[in-house]
Amino acid sequence: MSISAHGNPKLIYEFGFGYPGTPLHYVSHHSALGICGNALIYYSLSGGQNRHLMWGPGYGISVTAYSPCLDFIAYALKDLKPVVQIYDCSSNSEVAQLSDLAEVEVTCLAFSVDGSRLVTASSEPDFKLILWDIDKEKRTVTKLIGDQTQWCARNVSFSPVSADRVCISGNGNLALWTYHRSFHRVFFTGKQLLAGSCVPESHTWATHSDIIYVGCQEGELLSFNVKPTEPPKVVVSASRDKETKGRRAAEKDTKEKEEPAEVKVKDLEPKWQHLITLDDPGGPVTHVCARDGHLVVVGDGGLMRWVTVPREPVEKKKKEGGKKAKKKRKRMKRDGKEDRSKGDESEDFKSDDSAVEKEARVVCELALNVPEVKSMEYREDGLQLLIGASNGLIATVRVNQQILEPQLSATSPDLLPTLTSMERGAEIDWESEHHEGPVMALGFIRGAKFMVTAGKDSTVRVWTSDRGKELSRACLKAAQTCMATSEKHNIVATGAANGFINVLKVDQIGRSTVSFNLKLHTGSLDQISLSHTEHFVVTASKADGRFFFCSNKSGDFENLELLGYIVLPNPILAHTWDIHAQDSSDLFVLLSLARGEIVKLKLPVDKAPNGVLVFDGPALRQISFRIPIPLNAIASGKYYLEKEEVERRVVWGFGSDKKLQQYRLPDNFSAWTGSDAMPHAAHFNIPGHLKPGNALVLGTFEGVLVTGGEDGAIQIRSQVFDPLQAPQKVLDVRLYDGFTGGITSIAVVNGRIYTGGANGVIFCCDTSQCGLRRGKQVSAGDLPPRTKAVRVKHQPEDEQTAELSVVQIHEQNVETRYMQSGQPYRASLTGKIQQIKQAFHLIYEENEMAPELEKLTPKELLVDTELEAQLREKLQKAVTEVVEKVKFSDAKKDILAARIKQECYESMADPEVILQPFCTGYPVQSFPIRKEAGFSTRLASLAKQLRIIEMREMHYTKQLNKKLAKEAAIVAAKEAEELAAQEAAKSAAFSSAMLDEGSASDAVGEGELTNRSRDSIFEDGESVVEETKLPEQSPSGGEAVGGVPGSRRGSVSEGAVNTARPPDGEEGGAVVVNADDSTVKAPPTTMGAPVDDDDDDMELSISETAPADSFLYSSFELTTSKRKRLQRFLLFMQLQEIRSAFNAKMVSAKQNKIQLIQKIHEMQVRIKDLFRMLGGQGECPLLQINESVEVITLLYTSMSFIS
Repeated sequence: MSISAHGNPKLIYEFGFGYPGTPLHYVSHHSALGICGNALIYYSLSGGQNRHLMWGPGYGISVTAYSPCLDFIAYALKDLKPVVQIYDCSSNSEVAQLSDLAEVEVTCLAFSVDGSRLVTASSEPDFKLILWDIDKEKRTVTKLIGDQTQWCARNVSFSPVSADRVCISGNGNLALWTYHRSFHRVFFTGKQLLAGSCVPESHTWATHSDIIYVGCQEGELLSFNVKPTEPPKVVVSASRDKETKGRRAAEKDTKEKEEPAEVKVKDLEPKWQHLITLDDPGGPVTHVCARDGHLVVVGDGGLMRWVTVPREPVEKKKKEGGKKAKKKRKRMKRDGKEDRSKGDESEDFKSDDSAVEKEARVVCELALNVPEVKSMEYREDGLQLLIGASNGLIATVRVNQQILEPQLSATSPDLLPTLTSMERGAEIDWESEHHEGPVMALGFIRGAKFMVTAGKDSTVRVWTSDRGKELSRACLKAAQTCMATSEKHNIVATGAANGFINVLKVDQIGRSTVSFNLKLHTGSLDQISLSHTEHFVVTASKADGRFFFCSNKSGDFENLELLGYIVLPNPILAHTWDIHAQDSSDLFVLLSLARGEIVKLKLPVDKAPNGVLVFDGPALRQISFRIPIPLNAIASGKYYLEKEEVERRVVWGFGSDKKLQQYRLPDNFSAWTGSDAMPHAAHFNIPGHLKPGNALVLGTFEGVLVTGGEDGAIQIRSQVFDPLQAPQKVLDVRLYDGFTGGITSIAVVNGRIYTGGANGVIFCCDTSQCGLRRGKQVSAGDLPPRTKAVRVKHQPEDEQTAELSVVQIHEQNVETRYMQSGQPYRASLTGKIQQIKQAFHLIYEENEMAPELEKLTPKELLVDTELEAQLREKLQKAVTEVVEKVKFSDAKKDILAARIKQECYESMADPEVILQPFCTGYPVQSFPIRKEAGFSTRLASLAKQLRIIEMREMHYTKQLNKKLAKEAAIVAAKEAEELAAQEAAKSAAFSSAMLDEGSASDAVGEGELTNRSRDSIFEDGESVVEETKLPEQSPSGGEAVGGVPGSRRGSVSEGAVNTARPPDGEEGGAVVVNADDSTVKAPPTTMGAPVDDDDDDMELSISETAPADSFLYSSFELTTSKRKRLQRFLLFMQLQEIRSAFNAKMVSAKQNKIQLIQKIHEMQVRIKDLFRMLGGQGECPLLQINESVEVITLLYTSMSFIS
């Protein structure tokens, strides 16, 4: 029964298979529910056809959870701020949509055992853990509480005893979260479970108890007993039945009054026990599954192990009598009645002592040979395990209880029953048929009865096209990257990642065999196609950039003949065959290059000329035109314009910018403008997918365009051959996850679309309502069962067998011919080496026969080649360094010489002048003339004028300063004379006053008179002239005793005289004493002082024609930017003067040299005449200019002798 696509009834699902490595859930004994692409599918576990449930509404589905009690499935969408949708599988209807769960991704979901609760966990950055309550009758979902976990949870599960306890694990952490209610407050408490140095990796709950089994990264198995020590304190009503019925109503009434308490994660050391450490676990224990009395653990290597554990505590029936009374007394101690609800932890349990004492041990092993197990679940009856692996494998493992139960129940290893080699506790019962990786190509043969796929798992598989049943499988050496099919011959040609082309034949019952293979490319063979006549095969590779042409003249593909190849300058993204013209037998191929170019090549019929394999562009009539955006996939078509009666050919392409583009192929040869012209504009440029892709199919008869991109969506457009109207999109459905590579290949047959995805999933959908004509589905009929093929892992390139391509073999043959042609030379060289060896042996024998004193030591005789090589290398290195230094030095000199020549010299007017002063001509080069200064003479003259103005200004300023200084000195001298005259008058008045007072009182002492007189004078506020000390020798020749003058009168008078005459060595001027005892020195007397008048009348003689060096500034005068600019022009003028003088001298020297050469020529003529006059015979032995002077002396001596 087919089911239409979600949200689009035009696409009808027919079948699909493939598994992307996501959680699987048992629905019945023979079916499991899981993700397939962007859909939820019931996988058949017995080889039947998978049933479709629904298409995902978003970009993809990340995780799922299934509740068998409710038949509900919850799935999280892949998107920013993802939502979780709950879907009712029984009624095919949506129950609820949960939002505000995460910012980026929901990592895991889980239903409780009874289906009443749902828990969701998210990744960074929020790390939310939210608990939801589900009411099936009302079909409502209510959020109870949520908080952060502080790390990313990868696995979450409910306790089988109580829906209030949740265990989460991930990133090496393990925690237990408990939900309980206290009046109007709700608590959700997380407790970290620690177990020493063990790092948790996975966990599971025991079947009927609060025991958590944990698998660790180093292969340890642990058990945590998390049973609460005290039951939660709850208020119990009078009637238990009444409380049970009114619980949900009470929760609803008090929801708005609840105040969630702050969640605190506390470290806890619960009762834990180390069960066993697995030997050689193959990595961490990724999955643990619990059953009564044993665990099933799986590591990274896919090795399953059954491990015995102590059996869970079971409830014992109590005897009547005393035990019943004790139990009743225990109840009375609790204030209230006993709660007998499901999952009650307050009941008394008694464990089986014999089971507790039993040690854990491995009793059974089973190798799955898968890289990693993604999902593992026990069936309800415990007889089967469902396994989902990362490589796309779905398998069921049958458990033989008759054999395994005695092994699990034995209390010690000595009591284990003996098993034969045929008896196994578990074995693989069924495996899915799938590709272990991307499906790179799809094709059909036998009238679309068989579908052929090529994948990166190095296999080519044949399926029935109506049911998707695998018929045969060819396991090859390398990943298969492309494929082409031949309906006429039932041939499949594939290209491999190692450069091989493989040809397979498929018989009537779907069996495939490899009939031919050939290595063409040195890298991966990315594209292959057959011509319309199936007589030619072309291949392309992005790695080596070669496009090969092969011929299939026999028509049965038994032996392909290589015609040659062409090397293009850019990688080939895609190619297609041009529409074959009816009036021509030539075939053409269209190529899309990575630089944005469409190239058209003519298919060669014969091999490349001259025995080589390479074709050139003209031989293939290579033409091209540029396009703005490179095309990852192309397809050609044509349409007919009735009015113009013209047939137009077009190319549709899937651009790297995610758009669909149509280009019209030019009919005129000149319109193919080549690779250097401007890009052609697209006729149609239509927005396409959300991500680029390379899957494109053009339905020529239906007029539809089918594309698939990396976003996982498939789009169908109609009216693609209407030149006036853009194609109309009739279908846009996302079949695959948009985050895992999307669609890699598409095929359209009989109105059905077959798609292959990057995750190995293959879908078949009916699109008869989308414009594709529905054909009759061909059934494969009753086919014999396929023999089971062994899965082959992809071998790395270095482990593959070394094979040579056709080109390498050709080049090797060419080298062989060259080797044969050089054989004589090698033989002669070998002979010479043998002669050297023989000579060395003779020398060695002679040395052995020589006397002892003459014999050479081995070190002297033999040459240490290694030491010689080291010395040579060392010396060569030293020589190289010296050469580099010399080169560097020469380069610097050459650069300097070139710069001087470029800046200072003119190019020679005459490169070479031939003069003939003697018998033969001697070339004399013309003289180099220095280049004129490369600056403006006007600016230089202006700079000189400014400098002259500045110099004159400085000169006149200096004269003015000197004149002002003279006038100031004269004024100061006059003021000093006036001050001296005033002081002298005061001194005379003071002396006369002293004489008068002395005559009036002769009895008063000298000291008293002096002091009193001074005091009186100081009181009047007048200043007096300070007494000047008299010299020790008085003017009369007598000495004053103690420095006191001989007479008071003489002292005063002398002091007055001395004020006008300063002592020798001191500057002239009087010292004035003020009333505050401060002294002021009067200016010196300048009367009669000589004045310097040498430079007063000197004039500045500056001429504009003076040399430039007379105007230059000194280094201390360059204090402003203006002066520096003037200095630059002055230096240029000086350089110009120097060059002009040099040029004049060089011109003069050139003229002198020419005159000298002319004189020498004249002397030559005279000498020849004189030689003939003296009777000389023959030519006169004249010398050249560059011969030595000594020879010239001999010549004159001989001539004198002749004379």
